[in-house]
Amino acid sequence: MTFGGHAKLDGTLDHSTVTDEDRKAAARVLDEFHQFIDVSVQKVKDYHKLFIFMIYVTFFLSVVSMQARFTSRSGSMYELIKGNLFDVATQTVDQNGVVLDTMASKEVFYDWLDQKLLKTIFVKAPCGDNICEAPDEYPQFQAADDARQFVGCAADCGRAPTKKVTVHFFDAWKLYYAYEEMAYAFEYGFRGKSAVAWGATDSKGNVLIKPQAAWNLCSVNLKQFGYFEEVCIFDGDVFIQGKPYRTAELEEGSSLYAIPKEVDLFEGEWEVRIAYDGFAWPDASNNGEMVNIAYPAVRGHICQGEPDADECVAARVRARLPSRHLRPRAL
Repeated sequence: MTFGGHAKLDGTLDHSTVTDEDRKAAARVLDEFHQFIDVSVQKVKDYHKLFIFMIYVTFFLSVVSMQARFTSRSGSMYELIKGNLFDVATQTVDQNGVVLDTMASKEVFYDWLDQKLLKTIFVKAPCGDNICEAPDEYPQFQAADDARQFVGCAADCGRAPTKKVTVHFFDAWKLYYAYEEMAYAFEYGFRGKSAVAWGATDSKGNVLIKPQAAWNLCSVNLKQFGYFEEVCIFDGDVFIQGKPYRTAELEEGSSLYAIPKEVDLFEGEWEVRIAYDGFAWPDASNNGEMVNIAYPAVRGHICQGEPDADECVAARVRARLPSRHLRPRAL
């Protein structure tokens, strides 16, 4: 193939002599060259895919080969597993050592599951090996002598470092007068109906709906492992809305009424929770709607010093007042 055009003395091409046929021929050459490049690149990609495929096949054949070698030992492995999982003691094999298809009862199944699987897999961390393994093990903690004891593992984790604080109760006189209002209602009735008619007492005068105020000291954000509720330091002697509360310092006629309570707390965010129950009675004439008889109120603060000290004012405390027998006073 030849191209037209003349070269000048300086070596450049004289474009004025290039014809249209020359340009078309040059375009065809360039197009064929691009096609050759595209085909070459595609071949490189194909060879790369082939190489990856060969590696995969090699790996697959290696696994199959190892499985084939393992098959020769599978019989002894099966016998070992069977001997550890099934035996006459758990009633899972017969007298000939053959594994049973069914179990005698669900109790037999639960016993087998507990002995052969649960107790062998989920093993509790041993206390006393000088290794503090959370969450099973944690520092021992008890806020007061009459508080709940978090046993933990003192041998491995020690005792939780604590600070002594005091829980102070404010406006306890409001709660006192609420108790007085309830006592008056028990004796003289409320809104023209006796306590018996309200269902608050029986015909013999026994109290059926006892007014109670109680408190607890709980962590704002910490939960004990395996429990949904936050950590609270008292087990409580009453339950209000399903949660434990302590009545000693807020119970009517108690010798500890409104007396500050000293406790030892580990570092964290704590709050005083106060709950009321029994200060409202059901109205049978109105589908059992609860009617407030009295409005109890009391506040609790956590203080590291005196009640009016900065340590008390700065303490992050939120008093919650849940009660299933209270509704807001109508405005």
